[in-house]
Amino acid sequence: MLLKNKKIILLSLLFLFVAILTHVSSIDFLDKSISSRFYNFLDNSFLTGFFSLITTYAIVFSLITMSLIIYLRTKNIYKLIIFAVITISQSLIVNFIQIVIQRPRPFVISDIVYLGSNIPTAFSFPSGHTTFAFFLAYLATHIFQLSKVQTVIVYLIALLIAFSRLYLGAHYILDIVGGMLLGTLLAMVTFKIYLKIV
Repeated sequence: MLLKNKKIILLSLLFLFVAILTHVSSIDFLDKSISSRFYNFLDNSFLTGFFSLITTYAIVFSLITMSLIIYLRTKNIYKLIIFAVITISQSLIVNFIQIVIQRPRPFVISDIVYLGSNIPTAFSFPSGHTTFAFFLAYLATHIFQLSKVQTVIVYLIALLIAFSRLYLGAHYILDIVGGMLLGTLLAMVTFKIYLKIV
């Protein structure tokens, strides 16, 4: 228990540190310069189509799959409602932090053109897609007690979602790192609450 609490504290401090870095001009400039290298990586229409699909449908598919598995395994609508509530709460936290940090999107302050279908309107830090992807990956791994191979697959999907946000021009690297940290942090806290309630 103490070890898990230490991990939560450490992740919280790391996330706070990364958030502060977005407001350090030299780091911000470096982040934007490096991130632009990943935009439209290899300038490939196939990859653009692939990452557009990933960014649009992967999270929805993952969320529906997890909800179905939770319900089919437990036959308990109460547990499904709990999962829905904590998922919505996670999204609200991300939106709140984005409003507080107020980091502009790449396509707002540069000549980068967003390659996805629906142009994001929220602020850039942290990446909501990445936060949600790592949030679901952690919960899936622990709630369903996945094997090592299954865990690797789940996190590879989360990484693909994260990279798609760079490729399509929706985020910078620090946004992605912040999303990874926040998603894992929120999932760890959520899992502790989920165990106590369920």
